[in-house]
Amino acid sequence: MKKCLIFCLIFFVLTLFNIQIHDVQANEYDFKEEIQSDIKTQLLFGDFREAVMELKRITVSNAFSPEEKLAILEKNFLICKNAAKYREAGEVLELAYLIAPAKEEILEQVHDKLTTFYAGIKNWDKCVNSHFYYLQNVKVDEEKKKVVFFEIVQAYQQMRQYEKAKLVLGELLLLCKTDADFAYVYFYQARGSFNKNEYEKAIKLYEKALSFEALPDKETGTALYQTGFCHEILGEKKNALQYYEKALPLYGNGQVVKKRMERLQATGNKSGI
Repeated sequence: MKKCLIFCLIFFVLTLFNIQIHDVQANEYDFKEEIQSDIKTQLLFGDFREAVMELKRITVSNAFSPEEKLAILEKNFLICKNAAKYREAGEVLELAYLIAPAKEEILEQVHDKLTTFYAGIKNWDKCVNSHFYYLQNVKVDEEKKKVVFFEIVQAYQQMRQYEKAKLVLGELLLLCKTDADFAYVYFYQARGSFNKNEYEKAIKLYEKALSFEALPDKETGTALYQTGFCHEILGEKKNALQYYEKALPLYGNGQVVKKRMERLQATGNKSGI
């Protein structure tokens, strides 16, 4: 009888404990769903600051794995992005930098998404910041570093911060190993000079870039067209025409090249060239 009572007591305790576990799991699940629903409402119609604070709490919570935290942030990032709340979208996704414990693979995913997003909305300053944060916090090999540096150069040139771009290009020169590496460095140096109206310098740099014969058609077309443009500005019409002819099948906007060629040919005929 005593053994039976003890067995019943143990069974009761285990059953009660099991029920409590299921209740905790259910409450935790409900809690997650409820919180995420509230955050969505706040992001779209309510207090964005409160939503961000709640998302910050999630990034340091032990109730979620790092992967779950990233998934939650990405979901809310898309909610803001699809609602054309671009500043808010970027701010939400940047919270992924706070995810604890930090994982390099998560930082890589965040870097790729953030830089693609910021480049898409032409927020070049944020794009550059995301690139530098990535380089400072993730171990990357030289090939990946070169890719990131070139993207930083492009962003700086978009912001017309040519001196900063020049400094990064100097770092890139130290990493160059292939003809394509050198060709791209000279290409971006030339583009910086071109945008600063340093036409003679741009011609020399574009010619250096082209000499490697390693640029893709798009960049080759741009280099040829802008070299021709530089010669035209400097009054060197024959050289300009030669480069325009080479650029015509490769440059993205062939009509622009044709119009410049026709104008030069017309003025050349009048002057007897």
